[in-house]
Amino acid sequence: MSVGMHCRLLGRPGRIVALQRFLDHVQQHDKAWICRRIDIARRWKQVHPFTNQGSPWR
Repeated sequence: MSVGMHCRLLGRPGRIVALQRFLDHVQQHDKAWICRRIDIARRWKQVHPFTNQGSPWR
């Protein structure tokens, strides 16, 4: 699951407790991967490299 966090939404004092609880929960799981969006994109490119096989709709 990808959870996007923007400072406009999370950068409020009243929301830090919820964020901390969420991160504490995620860190309890061995298979959780806490990363940036660019890390997800790079991993996707590594696992699913581009192959120029033409358009599937032709």
